[in-house]
Amino acid sequence: MSKYQINVVSLLYDYEDYEAADDLVAGYIIAMLRKEGHTTSLIEISRGCEDEDLVKLMQNMPDVVVFTIPRTSNIPELVSFSRYVKSINPECKIVLAGWSHHSAPMNTELIMEQCSDIDVIIRGEGEHTATELVDLFIRNENLGSCLGITYRDNGRIIANDDRPLGSLDELPFPARDSQLLHNYSSMWVSSARGCLGNCAFCAIPATRTKNDPVWRGRSPENVVEELKYLNNTYNIKQFNFLDPTFEDPGHKGKERIRKIAELILESDLDITFLAHMRAENWSEDDCELMELLYLAGLESVLVGVEAGNNSSLQLFNKRAKVENYFSFVDLTSKFNINIDCGFIMFHPYSTFEDLAANADFLKKIGLADTLCTYSSKLYLFPNTRIYQKLQEDNMLLNQGEGIYTLYDYKFLDERVKRLSDKMLTVNAVLAEKAFFHFKGITKLVTYISRMRRKLLKSSVLGQEYLSDNLSILEEAVRDMRKDIDDLNHTWFLKCIDWVKNDGSDNEFSEILKDHLLRIEEKIYKVQKIQLKYGMSIQRSLKI
Repeated sequence: MSKYQINVVSLLYDYEDYEAADDLVAGYIIAMLRKEGHTTSLIEISRGCEDEDLVKLMQNMPDVVVFTIPRTSNIPELVSFSRYVKSINPECKIVLAGWSHHSAPMNTELIMEQCSDIDVIIRGEGEHTATELVDLFIRNENLGSCLGITYRDNGRIIANDDRPLGSLDELPFPARDSQLLHNYSSMWVSSARGCLGNCAFCAIPATRTKNDPVWRGRSPENVVEELKYLNNTYNIKQFNFLDPTFEDPGHKGKERIRKIAELILESDLDITFLAHMRAENWSEDDCELMELLYLAGLESVLVGVEAGNNSSLQLFNKRAKVENYFSFVDLTSKFNINIDCGFIMFHPYSTFEDLAANADFLKKIGLADTLCTYSSKLYLFPNTRIYQKLQEDNMLLNQGEGIYTLYDYKFLDERVKRLSDKMLTVNAVLAEKAFFHFKGITKLVTYISRMRRKLLKSSVLGQEYLSDNLSILEEAVRDMRKDIDDLNHTWFLKCIDWVKNDGSDNEFSEILKDHLLRIEEKIYKVQKIQLKYGMSIQRSLKI
């Protein structure tokens, strides 16, 4: 190990609890630096604990601090932290790197211009760039030869050429230092980078350079070796695939995930996993593949539905049509695979007709039971197609103070804006009581999926009795979801009427309060059934 000390900083600033908070950008960079013999530590900075965490950051007087970017809206915090580091050690090199999909959608030169404490910003993937940077720092050489960076040189800001992308199988498995700190019950895994989709709001195509391959995947053998390593080392049994689209690219992509599923089953890995998929990529012809994935452990799919009306789908440049989503739900429902619906209820051009059509679609397709779907709003990233459209239409509102935070926008209809703003109340409730989505309904659905898979794979006595018990719970959950679909649909239409009639804030609060009580009653009723029948199944299967 070199005596040169590098601290890689991960910000724990995500309000949403996905039960897997590994910072894979940090993990990959740390693993690569250690592979090259550099002394590297992970430092976490948590919201509300910044002062004490910054002291920890500088305790070992690092030579380089690499800040990963959890959200581009966290740039002001990273600027503030960089200023603190330089105040303690002016010679320390400060680098910004990465995002959840390895490249942050931001104006690197503008940030460098407005924050003199940042020395380098890594554009694109950071593993090879970070190691080359550190070697240049150690030798005190000019950074002109380092591809994929924007850096400062004698007062000038220079953007070097992009770094070509290499094989993902050549990378070491990401370091999991955060697991030692938090003992997570599930972990993120990245089996591929890139996406064949080209959604107008997405940062992935916005950060893609013209010479980049659109998609790259790890080999099935490499992916399953990491799953086995994490399972054996940390006893992790639940994984969330970070890949923007698990089944890309086309037929070859489906053969790749088929092989992943086969290797999981051959290895007798007792795991479950979540994956992201695009509805238009699937049809009834894929029933056998979906069943194989289910048997391997697939229990939840995040599908970017985004809208239930074709005008919004066209605005978002979605390739899927409304009918594709119905087909996809039909396919996954055969195997009790939960659908986590990515949705954009509110956007700058939303009309009341759009909102009502979205609500009707969610009810009809059976995805109306997660309350957060109704409160979701378009997140706007710079350089995306929809950002450029809003810029052309003079609808952008920059909420930053010169340095990029999060762009907001005007609404064509101020009443729609008022309803969208009011939905922040709903988001606040969900942040405090995830019971209403992740820890309530979704948990019940995935529990059934898991028990049904266990029964299929087991040879315990009383299979028919246990299956009948599980069927009772399945029917109760199905009825509950239908009831909550109806409740949420009715509630949202009431909210539309409320804003159309210029209702008071107190009226909205009462509508929401009454609605949440009704949902709780439905979920508690089913949880009692789960306790009655589910525990006997678990005992029989010795789970």
